[in-house]
Amino acid sequence: MARRPAYTTLTLGQKEALCAKADSEPSMTQTQLAKWATDEFESPVGRSTVGGILKRKAEFVDVPEPLQQRKRHCSDNVRAADGLLLQEIAEYKAWHDNGSINGVTVRSMAWDTVGGDTAPSRGWLYRFQQRTGLWFAVRHGEGGSADMSVVEEGKKKLKELVSSYRPQDVFNMDETSFFYRREPRGTLTTDKKEKGKKQSKLRVTVCVGTNSDGTEKLPLHFVGKAKKPRPFKNHNVFEETGATYTNTPKAWMNTVKFCEWLSDLNEAMRLQQRHVLLLVDNVSSHDEAGGQLSNVRLEKLPPNTTAVLQPMDQGIIKSLKDHCQTTKTAAHLKDFRAGKKYVPVDLLTAIKWCAQGWREVSAKTIRNCWCHTGYISKMDVRFLLN
Repeated sequence: MARRPAYTTLTLGQKEALCAKADSEPSMTQTQLAKWATDEFESPVGRSTVGGILKRKAEFVDVPEPLQQRKRHCSDNVRAADGLLLQEIAEYKAWHDNGSINGVTVRSMAWDTVGGDTAPSRGWLYRFQQRTGLWFAVRHGEGGSADMSVVEEGKKKLKELVSSYRPQDVFNMDETSFFYRREPRGTLTTDKKEKGKKQSKLRVTVCVGTNSDGTEKLPLHFVGKAKKPRPFKNHNVFEETGATYTNTPKAWMNTVKFCEWLSDLNEAMRLQQRHVLLLVDNVSSHDEAGGQLSNVRLEKLPPNTTAVLQPMDQGIIKSLKDHCQTTKTAAHLKDFRAGKKYVPVDLLTAIKWCAQGWREVSAKTIRNCWCHTGYISKMDVRFLLN
């Protein structure tokens, strides 16, 4: 018994080409068109398939380029929903002064429109992009390498060092820049050439620190330029956010401010009757405050190894910024839908977003990032948790 040939489904673009061929050469029979399509598309196409396509050739006229590779048209309901969502995306970009839109924003928009128990998945977003031609464009405009022999040597020394402390008494702190008005470089767009947007250079430094088992997150410490930023008027930053704030001329952490922060940490540990180890990277501002620390032992990581050995760099800071971006997106969407005028975020609101993001960084994420460095044992953490 002869084997039935494999069934072939042509793309919308191929169906359009087949209909165009039939119109340009009306003398060709369906059998001849089937042979032409088989050769042209390098896939078996039967005469009945050709006949079915030609009966509905009105559907395959001027197929938009983003849909050329699809095999089926969307239903009217799906097209209508996609159109409404695209319109809202365009309105949001205009409201946000040509701001960037990422997948999280689009999925949040769709969730509010469609409803349901959970937000649309990444798979839904992919299919939505395929249907509409929405794609991710990087806006152009405005783990360094590490010597692994040095890393391994540093890892051995750190392993021996941390073994003298309980996991909850081993801390790491790192500073990171927080450009609180900056947009993502990429955006979802239907344009092949997305115009760039000048990025804000407003920045503060954020000090991020945790212990190795994830049971304690140090309060975020912000370093800005202004001694008393205008948005702070009539507000108590620590009471409202749990974060602390100080200032330097360039909004960078310097030795004086680091010693002040370190002294506060030492006092907090003295009151708790704890002796802790604090690991920091090897920069000049990380000074030991003249050796006046009674409850904090300060140790610097080996030079040029922080990309591998610093726990904050293994994903903790990234997790913080991701959660902060999610909070920012939700706030922008809320204002957009409420019909409010777009207003660039002020420093106090940005600190609140960051503090909210910090609360959402999980202990599991923190533990995994510490264990990823290789000098904190998973067994130590499990023993403590048990």
